[in-house]
Amino acid sequence: MSPYLPPSKGRGISASVLLSLLTCDLLKTTHSFLPDVSLGRQAFQFGSRVRSTPDDVPMERLAPSDLSDSLIDTSYSRNATPESRAAASGSSVEVPYSSEEAAAIDNYPSFNAPGLPLSRNDALANDFFGRLCCDDDGAASIPSAFGSLSEEARCRLTTSAPEPGFPSFTSVALTEQMADSPNDLAWGIEDGRFGLPVPRTRSEAWRSFDVGSWVGGSPFYDGKLAVEDVPNFTLSPEQVTSLRGALSSAGINMDDSGCSARLVYLDGRYVPAVSLTSSYCHSASSEEDIAHPELFKRLPDGFTDEFAYEDNLTKNGDGVANASGPDHNVGPATERPASNRQMGTAAWAALNTMKARCAAIVDIPDATHIDKNSPVIVVYAYTKTGGTGEVSRKDGVAFHPRTFVVTGRDSSVSMQQQYVDLDVSEDGSTFSFISTKENKEDDNYVPRLSNGFTQIYIGSGSSVSHVYVDESGGYVTPGVEDSKNDAERQIESVRPGASDTHLESIDVHCRGEGSTYSGTAVSIGGSGRRRVCASVTLLKPSAMGELNGFLMAGGVQKSEMRTNIHHVGEATESVQRQKNMVGGRATAVFKGRIRVEQEAQLTNSDQLARTLLLSDRCRISAIPSLEIIADDVKCAHGATISDLSEEEMFYLKSRGIDSTTARNVLMYGFVDDILRSMGPNILGNEKTGLKARILDRLEIITPRGERGFKSIFASV
Repeated sequence: MSPYLPPSKGRGISASVLLSLLTCDLLKTTHSFLPDVSLGRQAFQFGSRVRSTPDDVPMERLAPSDLSDSLIDTSYSRNATPESRAAASGSSVEVPYSSEEAAAIDNYPSFNAPGLPLSRNDALANDFFGRLCCDDDGAASIPSAFGSLSEEARCRLTTSAPEPGFPSFTSVALTEQMADSPNDLAWGIEDGRFGLPVPRTRSEAWRSFDVGSWVGGSPFYDGKLAVEDVPNFTLSPEQVTSLRGALSSAGINMDDSGCSARLVYLDGRYVPAVSLTSSYCHSASSEEDIAHPELFKRLPDGFTDEFAYEDNLTKNGDGVANASGPDHNVGPATERPASNRQMGTAAWAALNTMKARCAAIVDIPDATHIDKNSPVIVVYAYTKTGGTGEVSRKDGVAFHPRTFVVTGRDSSVSMQQQYVDLDVSEDGSTFSFISTKENKEDDNYVPRLSNGFTQIYIGSGSSVSHVYVDESGGYVTPGVEDSKNDAERQIESVRPGASDTHLESIDVHCRGEGSTYSGTAVSIGGSGRRRVCASVTLLKPSAMGELNGFLMAGGVQKSEMRTNIHHVGEATESVQRQKNMVGGRATAVFKGRIRVEQEAQLTNSDQLARTLLLSDRCRISAIPSLEIIADDVKCAHGATISDLSEEEMFYLKSRGIDSTTARNVLMYGFVDDILRSMGPNILGNEKTGLKARILDRLEIITPRGERGFKSIFASV
């Protein structure tokens, strides 16, 4: 375990404090803070425990001792001493402190009640994330590819968060009511071990993801790549021919005349032999290859507080924390009121920056238009061995794919981003597309965690059309909803892809006036756990964001799709259409948040999520969320959940169509409008195109026989 990560600690909270926090969240959606000079570092009460923070304690932020002083912000945590820094040399799931000396240091870190250990699942989550960060000896598992950018991300992860402040209101009544209710740090950083929130069972962002079984079971995803210090894949001519054929069978456009650029990554490494670069599209493997480092190092969820304006100016000095303040701002990202509105992606984005070995770069100059019929294609392909050496199924392996897109002014580009599975022969000489739906245990399969981070920055008058498709993880097992037959559930429990985890954070910023983003995210892969989070920030007048999504889940998958559309500029517009289809015994979550700030007057926003439940055993949580601070807007949102219409089924069957075909027709018609928004280039032909592959997966999750409870799930 890493020696530079402080030991795990926890804090107990009384019912009275919980009640006051809930009251604060209900009465005031956001908060700001009174300065120390007005409040003083007064004593405040956590239940029956009273703590005081002296004024004369030197300010020092807890951080790894081997970090450069220039990377450590010394304006935050109090009471850090050389002894406490030395005591933070290890951690244990069973013991909350690494030594008696650490436990004896009062108020370490200053915002924790000493002596209270983390819950078992939270401690396991700390160790799970710590393993992803480091080797057992505490060093980074591979050298940092992006130099100071990677090192700064490491600093953000391992430097404990600022101490929380106190709420401040313009209302005297609210000020008096909440004066004795301190703010709490977000779940995931409350123990001081990490500076960015890691998964917690109690956090709003992760409470539906079954964190306990994820972090407590195998694999650990800490296996190492066989040739991890080599960012490029070198192939023989025979391997190149074989790989081209496999990618083409997987639906990737390998015709150089059909795309303006193509970047292919195989098991985390760039493959130049099957890629097509251009003056505006290349693969980066060092800090010198990054043209916009100030954008590349940004973090989502408000952890980079400054808005990404094109002119680099934050209006009135406001960032994410203070927008619409003082009574409606969300506050610092590290504190719980703000974290309740986050997607939990910041720590994973920082981990990606810290551990990525290469990045797909698309940098479109001013007044440059890429033909929409000739898109930029970025492909991340995985094989069953993950490119590893001797790695057991218990170890697994983690990948950190990175995509970075920047457009200048008055430009346009169409981009496709795809995740696919490939098979490889034992000697590595030939590749093939995995088209078989037969699921059986494979001792050679190495479980993987894919932690992707996609950043898109759009200039004034520019537009980006973006299609994201995840097909990795194989195929789920059909028929698991049948309670009378355990065979399918047994097959599903041991199929290779069931142990995979797919995480993706898509962070989009429309930076200038008239900038436009049109995105479609499709998650249909077979990974046991999937989580796609997309955020679109509209910063300047007339910026436009369109976000379409399709989530398909079956077997015993746990899948999530979370979105956040943030209206900051005046007269901005957004449209969101989400379709979910859940079958088998799968559990799915859609949470879509739209926030309209005080200055975003004349905003138009429309959001609608529709879900089909295909079996009696599957579950969906559809949570549309609309926060409007402005008073001159036109906004609407809604969600519907239903099963297949019995009337429509009867109509098709009365025309001689069997039940299975009738269900498939209705299911494909349900998602057809989302797929049509992707364009013909990615949908492809009838045999190998995306449409054909989606139909194959629809057949798998189509329920067998009749529903036990017909038409019971229905909403308007």
